Amino acid sequence: MEDFIRDELASLGVTDEGWDLLDEPGLQRALDADKGAAVLARDDFIIGLAFSQLLTEGRLDPKVRQRALIALRRQATSAVLSFRGGGGEEERRGQLRQFEQILDSVLV
Repeated sequence: MEDFIRDELASLGVTDEGWDLLDEPGLQRALDADKGAAVLARDDFIIGLAFSQLLTEGRLDPKVRQRALIALRRQATSAVLSFRGGGGEEERRGQLRQFEQILDSVLV
């Protein structure tokens, strides 16, 4: 799974790092560094991978689950919600919490 994640991210031009980034100032710097490309692509990829793995295999790789949970928390931060724009931040936070609850409930 590690090789797959690294290779897929590399194909997007994104490094396999920064998974634990949650502090708002550091997150804002990362978003500003490349117009959000790395943070958003990495998070969207790992969240999508987690749910597709759950749907197709009925299970989750523990590392994918851990990274997806952190990505969901990161996506719910003020820095990311503001960066993505479009309004509806509270509704989006609620959706992200629901996704997090789903992944939290899955046994690995």
